[in-house]
Amino acid sequence: MKTSPNIPVIFTAFANPKGDLSNLTNEQNDIQDALAPLDDAGRIKHLLRTDTDLTAYFDFLKRWENQLVLFHFAGHANSEAVSLQNADTFFKPLAEELIARQKDSLQLVFLNGCSTYAHVQTLFDLGVPAVIATSADVNDDMAAQFAVRFYINLAKGDSIEAAYASAANYVKSGSDDARFHYLGRVETWRGPAPRTEAVQEEIPWCLYLREGVDVAVGKVLLEFHLPELSFNQTFTRVLIESIRGYSISAQRFLERVESIPDWETQDRISDKAKEIIAYSFVGVIGVQISKLMAIGKEDYSDAKPRKYISKCIDLARLCLDLLCFTLLSKLWDEQKKEARIFDDTERRTLHAFFDNNFEASLPEKLHLLQTLHGIFAKPQNALDPPLFDWNNYAPALLPGSTFCAAIRELTALQERFERSKIKPLDYVEAEQQLASFFQSQPFWVHYRMASIRHIVFRQPRNDDPIFLHRYTALGIDNKANKDAEKINSSPSAVQTDAVLLYRGEYYAEPISLSPFLIDYNALTLEHGARICCYRAQAIDGDMLEYTFLDDNSVVRLEYQGIREHEPDLSKLLMQPENQKILNLDTMVAQFRDTRNCLLGETLNLDDL
Repeated sequence: MKTSPNIPVIFTAFANPKGDLSNLTNEQNDIQDALAPLDDAGRIKHLLRTDTDLTAYFDFLKRWENQLVLFHFAGHANSEAVSLQNADTFFKPLAEELIARQKDSLQLVFLNGCSTYAHVQTLFDLGVPAVIATSADVNDDMAAQFAVRFYINLAKGDSIEAAYASAANYVKSGSDDARFHYLGRVETWRGPAPRTEAVQEEIPWCLYLREGVDVAVGKVLLEFHLPELSFNQTFTRVLIESIRGYSISAQRFLERVESIPDWETQDRISDKAKEIIAYSFVGVIGVQISKLMAIGKEDYSDAKPRKYISKCIDLARLCLDLLCFTLLSKLWDEQKKEARIFDDTERRTLHAFFDNNFEASLPEKLHLLQTLHGIFAKPQNALDPPLFDWNNYAPALLPGSTFCAAIRELTALQERFERSKIKPLDYVEAEQQLASFFQSQPFWVHYRMASIRHIVFRQPRNDDPIFLHRYTALGIDNKANKDAEKINSSPSAVQTDAVLLYRGEYYAEPISLSPFLIDYNALTLEHGARICCYRAQAIDGDMLEYTFLDDNSVVRLEYQGIREHEPDLSKLLMQPENQKILNLDTMVAQFRDTRNCLLGETLNLDDL
């Protein structure tokens, strides 16, 4: 069997015929966990055999001939033999078969058993360039720790030498045994003759480099890395392909890279795809996609996977919110024109949204979206599809769809994240699930967003009247302008202090997302845009809680009833501070109005 010649194959063989190596199962499972994300992403092929016997060993080597870069054995061993599952066998014939089958590919042999030092010469005589072996009996638990740390480091992108040194430091930190002071050394092999210091004979592990391998070749060997699990690659490829039929830029890009295999692994090419995706997706989603990709390009650190996973979850939450807010806003507008009757399930779901004191979970947001879709889909309600191409998207809302499955997996990741149970390589799963989540929503490419800040009526003498709209274009356009303020002239007005969702280049027939998605800076008369999403009703007062998209901080909008204290609007607006209060009051009042309109009842704040 052959895999791609560019994909390294690692064979880890375990044998425990006596069943007395209590930590061997932990070693094989933890190594498998460390390498699984690379294996799942097609970066490596990990062959794992838990009960290696003679037949399995010989069959694996032939099946994967000349593809193994690393062979690992863990089990009982001594200076002459190793214990396989069905036989104690001399090591030399096993080594001869290994090298005969893997002579052009093998980089390292790792013998994680007792006293395997004597086998180093055998392997070097056969041409193996590097070996990790032991010169003494090793503790079962310590052997497992050492090996697992080595592969965790290797999977994170360490070189052979760096992965070995770090694993040695890990083991040394838990032992006060004097011989461990020498652990972590790299030696050029000069034969199995005893070394000068007796204590060095007792070094449990050492990384040996074959003598005769010149310095340059040896350096390259020790700097061998497993292929990196790059961030953004799956997400970029899936999204650019999903919007191909909706974006001319995406279509042209894919035509030009058609003959370039694995183009997403080449930064100079994939960066262009990332740029197209960021400015193509609607407003706030495009901005947050850009931030996700920026995290992916950061230098690796222990914090990077957590940041990336968190942003993936944030993006899914934002997109579900935007879908729900759009449908709620359209339903509110339609309900004002003609009242529809909702069944008990629909009413309970709407109640849960409007009256919840805690932010909805991803599954709860999905349930609200499915319920709203059901309302729009009922023939008796006579409602047009809420968004362009909605009918093609609707199957994604069915249970069992890839979209729903992605939400379930992202929810599981979020739960582990909140309990600090995230593993460093879980970001791979997060990226794959987010790609599946967005794959069904290419219609967002057809939409834009704007925050309407001010409208001025202008009518020069003997000229037609016009309205000057000052607004902030939300998102990233193809000139790399983010949240750029613009002025538009129009013969008609539009809603002020509102975030609008619209198709095309001009907001002729917009959907107002207020009071669910708001520009807090516009409401408080500050420069620039700062968008936040409705989160929940506050428990301790007549307030709504919103979450800012830029940093996930929470702001509360408290209803102050300023018009009740000063009904004369002209007097009230003489002071800018009053205008800010009025704007925030308006958002709270709109929320009440939406709830009352859709549920047909008044919100009782005394029950909160």
